[in-house]
Amino acid sequence: MFTWVVLLPNHLLFQKNISLGNSFNLFIWSRNFLNSTLSKSKRFSTYRILPYKKSLIFSVISDIDSYSAFLPYCLASKVTKRDKNGLPQTADLRIGWKNYDEIFSSKISYVSHDYIIANASNNQLFQKLQATWSLKDIQTTEKLEEKTKISLILDFKFSNPLYTIISMTVMPRISTLIITAFENRIKQIEKIN
Repeated sequence: MFTWVVLLPNHLLFQKNISLGNSFNLFIWSRNFLNSTLSKSKRFSTYRILPYKKSLIFSVISDIDSYSAFLPYCLASKVTKRDKNGLPQTADLRIGWKNYDEIFSSKISYVSHDYIIANASNNQLFQKLQATWSLKDIQTTEKLEEKTKISLILDFKFSNPLYTIISMTVMPRISTLIITAFENRIKQIEKIN
């Protein structure tokens, strides 16, 4: 894995992590003035190209009740409301690490089976926390082989500006940890089926 960090004269900080496999991480933080930076939400995205059907990947991501079984630091996960098709509309995730323990309540929305958007609300740590999953079929030369591009975009704004600064170093690792956990779960479910 290669990591590039560039600090330009206009205070633009650019960090790019590149893995030689089927993953890519990109975190961009720009600032002209410290106050304007800390007042804006941050975005981090990562993706993988996986040799699985989009429907399988969608079912794993939308199976929120199972998150605590495979997602690191997820101590509990529970769907609190479902739509008429049985898809989660609201859910609670309990996240814990060392002395930290917080419950995030999220509203979940869908755009077909292409996007899953979870907006966390009612927590003191973040002013904004949104996770967007994007699923796209990848065309291959072999008709029998199916691939899907799975992207995770995290938009966040901490209530405490100090956490925003600290997050620059940990968010790439957290996003990679999340998408790797989902990739491993998808592999596990595929073997069962």
